[in-house]
Amino acid sequence: MHIASGDLWAGAEVQLFTLASQQQRCQDTQVTVVLLNPGRLQQELQARGISVIVVNESQYHAGSIFMQLLHILHKHRPDIVHTHRVKENILGGFAAWLQGIPSVRTIHGASEHLPKWSQPHKHVQKFLDWFSGRFVQKAIIAVSRELADKLADSFTRNQIRVIENGIDIEATLEAAQKSATQEAENDHPPFSVGIVGRLVEVKRIDLFIDIANIIADNHPDKAIRFKIYGDGPLLISMQNYGARLIDSGQLDFMGHCDNIQQELRKLDALLITSDHEGLPMVLLEAMCLKTCVITHAVGAIPEVLDHGRCGILIPNQQPADYAAALLSIEKNRKQLVSLTENACERVSRHYNAASNADAIAGLYRQYAN
Repeated sequence: MHIASGDLWAGAEVQLFTLASQQQRCQDTQVTVVLLNPGRLQQELQARGISVIVVNESQYHAGSIFMQLLHILHKHRPDIVHTHRVKENILGGFAAWLQGIPSVRTIHGASEHLPKWSQPHKHVQKFLDWFSGRFVQKAIIAVSRELADKLADSFTRNQIRVIENGIDIEATLEAAQKSATQEAENDHPPFSVGIVGRLVEVKRIDLFIDIANIIADNHPDKAIRFKIYGDGPLLISMQNYGARLIDSGQLDFMGHCDNIQQELRKLDALLITSDHEGLPMVLLEAMCLKTCVITHAVGAIPEVLDHGRCGILIPNQQPADYAAALLSIEKNRKQLVSLTENACERVSRHYNAASNADAIAGLYRQYAN
């Protein structure tokens, strides 16, 4: 039984969907997912025939959710509970413990910020999350070695297991091929560069716009178009920040995209400019779809890209370095093809959904009732 928020459709939710779908295919595994919010994750899971129970957190306080989780666990008696994110770690971890059911958690990425001292409830939540992970739950899955090293400051090493994300290769390719667009049919489309993610500070959308400005100002002859996929609290401020490029037709805000695989396939390059990451699902999808990746060298990304054999790594957050790398592959198509072919081969071999699910199943077996 997975317990997750389900309020978004982002990297962690896509990974949970991929894992649950893979687990559902196993004849000896029955999967149930408890979500604290209705939404796309619920719809996608149910479309795969996966049992979903929604305890809508907008209608209940934490104590009521906890009591409902106790009831659900008592009724279904899963062999193991797998939680995702802080609130679910606390409520799900303690509820499973009271029912005598072992639980594990996945940490999908490092915490983006520390709570302020003026928010005592946030400090209580942080303590309970640490306590449940340290003393209540059996194991902690980290999606990268770098993340595992960070978690070792708070948890014991023998609790932490590194299990890297995986993607459903076949489903990703199928989703990307669903339909064609006028832009894809253009005989001479512009060189297209994108960034994908929630418009929040850690993703550094401002840096992406700075890169576009450098190329627009210094290489006006280049037909390069920049696209931002996603929505979030920084939408208006980032639109204002990139207003000049929007007016000139060099930058487009594409909003939330239901079929990002199709859009990724149309891009010549994907930029990942985040200050920190775990193991982004969009990275694996781009590699699978042979879209060249230029990225900040953080988290598991350098290892996934085989330290530069499968993409271009930028060690420092300098827009000029990203721009230079972008101009390099725009000019040298042989380099671009070499990087993307290597990337596609690597993700198919090392980061597929079946391998990820097998590794997690092995962890389950150590603790399951």
